[in-house]
Amino acid sequence: MEDPLEGELDRLFQLPPGELVEARNALADRLRREGDKPGAARVKAVKRAAPVAWALNQVHFGQPALLERAREQANELRGLQAQRGGDPRHLAAALEQQRSAAQAVVEAALRAGRSAGLSETALSQRKLFTTVQAWLSGKGEEPPGRLTQELEASGFDAFAGMTPTDAPPPALPIANRAPSGDAPRAEPQPQPAKRAPNRDALERAAGRVAECEQTASAARDRAGAARAEQAAARQARDDAQALVREAERRAAELRTAYDRRELELQRVSAALDEAQREQTRAGEAAAAAHAELATAQSEGEA
Repeated sequence: MEDPLEGELDRLFQLPPGELVEARNALADRLRREGDKPGAARVKAVKRAAPVAWALNQVHFGQPALLERAREQANELRGLQAQRGGDPRHLAAALEQQRSAAQAVVEAALRAGRSAGLSETALSQRKLFTTVQAWLSGKGEEPPGRLTQELEASGFDAFAGMTPTDAPPPALPIANRAPSGDAPRAEPQPQPAKRAPNRDALERAAGRVAECEQTASAARDRAGAARAEQAAARQARDDAQALVREAERRAAELRTAYDRRELELQRVSAALDEAQREQTRAGEAAAAAHAELATAQSEGEA
């Protein structure tokens, strides 16, 4: 049964590079709230991929057949290299096919990176090709789709992956020409010996690059976490401001309602006072009428 967390991780690695850290932290928080602490720790350990690694991951998700073909060609090439006495033409053809398959992966990665807005500087074609060749030769421990770092090829793999634009073409001997007049016949020129690369220096340089990339990745993660915290704090501030504005609006409504009730009370109180005065005047008039009636009655009896 497939682990559902694998699908969540795949979705993280398919996000644009700038969105990974915030989405990763949100997923880790959700898993922690749900009680899945191991899953939360696993998600929290996910690193933001370098641009080259991110672009190659997208080839895995979008065009896996390209990576599979490159893997098959690399395996075929290694098999021919292991044979002794094989036809050099077969080896040359296999080498060209392997280069072509790797270049197809690189071009797909370039398209994915450009679609995501990654710069041409970050998406160096040479770095992409080198990382593809290194991965095909078994370097790196990260599986396809989960790459976070660029890789460095070494030994034969470093040079087998070179495209024609990576190095100047070798010097060609001067062809023998048929004599023309008294012109001397050109002699073949000796080929200069090719200097083998210093493997130890390459490995040391690759180690320094890896350390720098790890430091940069950690710094990117810290910056991403800080940005996420900043965004959360900004959101909390905005929410508080919204609550304050709502409270102020409600207070203004209540003040207006209070003022209306106060005016109504004053009007009713004034009406009550006037009614009481009318009641007093009516009482006085009634008393006067009673007195007048009593006087009239007394005079009539007399």
